[in-house]
Amino acid sequence: MNIGFIHHNIEGFCYLTAPSLDECGVRHCFTTRLGGVSKAHLSELNLGFGRGDDEFALKENYRRVFDCLGFTGENLSTTMQIHKTNVAYVEKPILRSENCDALITDKPKIPLMSYCADCVPILIYDRRKNCAATCHSGWRGTASKIALVTVQRMKSLFGSDPEDLLCAIGPSIGKCCFEVMDDVVDIFKESFNEFSQELIKEDDDGIHYRINLQKAVALALYEAGIPDENLSMADECTLCHNDLYFSSRGGKKLFGAMGAFIELKG
Repeated sequence: MNIGFIHHNIEGFCYLTAPSLDECGVRHCFTTRLGGVSKAHLSELNLGFGRGDDEFALKENYRRVFDCLGFTGENLSTTMQIHKTNVAYVEKPILRSENCDALITDKPKIPLMSYCADCVPILIYDRRKNCAATCHSGWRGTASKIALVTVQRMKSLFGSDPEDLLCAIGPSIGKCCFEVMDDVVDIFKESFNEFSQELIKEDDDGIHYRINLQKAVALALYEAGIPDENLSMADECTLCHNDLYFSSRGGKKLFGAMGAFIELKG
């Protein structure tokens, strides 16, 4: 596994890219909270709708992302994100596709986007078939292995070979901060059984536990057949670095949303 992404700063607009995707010339990014015009708890680069931001700020924030990265903004396709494992195929632009947490496409000039603020964002690119996916993996989706489901859908729809898939796991809440109790732990133990000890650490109080969501996503991708060398991870905690990233736990229900974007060339 390759650890560490590249941080970029274009006149205050800060974002990350995965070196493996950069090497293939794939247009993509994981945004931070820096570089936009939103105010208060949405400061600065909020990309989430329904969070109290004004329309001008949202439009300006998206414009900055599109202009700096060269995305085909008018064709943006996003998800509604219901914390399940539904995957939607994007043949033509779909703004806020209902009832799915992952989008896949083999069509150029249609940027795919998933939202995140502690949840795990995943980008997948097939360097042979030239198809791509973006995936929102909250703890429920992670436990249900949405990453595995997404790869399986790419295999069935595009004929993707896992050996050709490059996968990038973006910043999310880390194993240091994702604190849960027995109910969540039991779900992960059932889903990951013999690997659960790698993911779960009991706190000293004997009541709380910490779960490594990023590692869980990696294990799901390995189960899908992704080679270790094809997997990249930012390995950054959004809660620890709440000055750089939006965090749902850090914001205590007052937080914006970042985006994970990928677009195929024309």
